[in-house]
Amino acid sequence: MYIHEHIYRHIFKKIKKHFKRQANIWSINEIIRGFVVFYEKDREITRNAKSGISDEINKLFKDELAKIDYLKLYGEKYFLYDSHENLKKNYGGSLFYYKR
Repeated sequence: MYIHEHIYRHIFKKIKKHFKRQANIWSINEIIRGFVVFYEKDREITRNAKSGISDEINKLFKDELAKIDYLKLYGEKYFLYDSHENLKKNYGGSLFYYKR
């Protein structure tokens, strides 16, 4: 299995399942320099940062990436947080435009 396929099938799925209720994760996507976790609403970005949930997500992400030597192969990555609400409002709901 390719490394990126493993990330999508296993790591994203594990994080979404583990944090779905408490963090209200809509989606996780890979971007050029890292990964972006989309919460449902804008307000959840601040709430999850203040409560430490975003830090927990970062830790789990890094732990899982370390298991497959991702960071050794590709270097350090950024972990960004945004919202589905912002994606719809400012990018017409398009990940294509968001990633540009």
